[in-house]
Amino acid sequence: MIEEVLNQRQTTYGSFTKNAEVSQMMKYFMAQGTNYKQMPMAHREALEMIVHKIARIVNGDPNYIDNWIDICGYSQLVIEEIKSYEGPTEEHN
Repeated sequence: MIEEVLNQRQTTYGSFTKNAEVSQMMKYFMAQGTNYKQMPMAHREALEMIVHKIARIVNGDPNYIDNWIDICGYSQLVIEEIKSYEGPTEEHN
């Protein structure tokens, strides 16, 4: 049963090993940013989840819409958090 699930996931998302390589490289470079360590943990986690989804997109099925929806969702969670505690630096409609 687990082999079926893993095979299906590889078809959709690509190789776990390749995703890990791409994701870890992007996370490393992201962490080099000037403000990364000062950002709230929720911001960092959202960015890391977005990177995870990007790795899946570039290694698996780029038309698998759930990955794109998830990226929007993580971004929206950060937007809501920013608005809840201090408001955005600049608001766009």
